[in-house]
Order: sequence, then C-alpha cells, then structure tokens
Amino acid sequence: MKTSKQWRGASRWGACNWVLNLALCWALLAGWQAQALIRVGTDAPGFDPGWPAGTKDYVALDSRVQWYEGPPFGGGQWTFQSRGDTDALQKAVDAFAKIQSPVREIILKAGPSTNVFHGGSAKVETFDWDMTVWVRANWDFLFKTNAPAFMQKHPDFGKVHPPLRLVVHVHDKGPDWSRIRLPDGMKVIDERAKPGRRTEELALPQRP
Repeated sequence: MKTSKQWRGASRWGACNWVLNLALCWALLAGWQAQALIRVGTDAPGFDPGWPAGTKDYVALDSRVQWYEGPPFGGGQWTFQSRGDTDALQKAVDAFAKIQSPVREIILKAGPSTNVFHGGSAKVETFDWDMTVWVRANWDFLFKTNAPAFMQKHPDFGKVHPPLRLVVHVHDKGPDWSRIRLPDGMKVIDERAKPGRRTEELALPQRP
C-alpha cells in the first residue's frame, strides 16, 4: 500500500506528465497551423527555400511589390508581384530567362491586376506582372503518388512539375509590351487573343 508521500510523488509526476503532453500538443498544433497558412511579405525573403538557380536574382529586383507563398498544408509555390515601367519589365524578362527551368512561359493577360493578399492591410494595390515558381521538393510532396491522402483528389495530383511562369498584365497605363525584347526560345501565350486571330500575332513584341 502506498504511503502519503508516495501518493504525493505520483501526483506531482502525473501533473508534470500532463503539462509536458499539453506543451507537446501545442507545439505540434503551432507547427501545423504555420504550414496551413499562406505567407505574405513585401521585403525579399531572407532565405532560399530551394528555388531553381537564378531565382534569387529575380527576387532581388526593385520592381517587386510583394510576394506570397502557398498553398496551405505544404507551401512551396512562390508568387512575386511587381510593378514598374517598360525598362523594369525588360529587366524582369531578362532575369526570368536566366532561371533554370526546362520550360518557361510568358502569359499575357488584360490588366492591370490587383494583389490577391494585402498583408493585413485593407489597401488594395495594383501590379503589372507576377512570376510564379515552385520549390520542387514541395511539389513532389504534395502531388506525387506518395502524397498525403487529403491531396490525392487535387486536380494536380500525379502531374509533372509545372513550368516557370511570368504573367504580364497588359494595359494602357502599364509597361509597353511592344517594346520588350524577348530572349530566344521564350514561349509566349496571349490569353487576350480574340477568335480568328493568331496568338503569335498578338503576343510577340516587335524586335529592333
């Protein structure tokens, strides 16, 4: 039979064990919540999460308005939103062409576009182009055949790594797309195209 001293010791150990378990649960929950969030920022991220070579030079451009990283419960999809004149867009196109990727696409949309996330501010800003890049390890974790069960119904499940994309929002007050010099081999998709007109006719800027 336990003495009163033994009961007090067991009670203290039980309480300590309960507190440790509670602390562990909170730590796990905090980590899960952090992964579940979409992160937003304006300054250049101070680390490289595993971007393709050349991405850091693009991220360092002064034309960046803000960035965000998603999707929830995995992350790895980084979008950098930018604003500027024709010269700034040219620098972005040149830096984009130097990022190592099997496929690079420039997509033209009618703009301008507004930012999706406001970083906690009610102010809505516009931007003229955005670049999206995936960290391959995150894509593989989320969408390959060994992905978590909750991702296996996602439309991207089982698909190959997506191309690197630069979306330019063409509008009268933005950069002059017709003055942009495209690097050789750059694929351009013009989503402003009207029926009966060739995409290449609308998409390709005039070269000097």
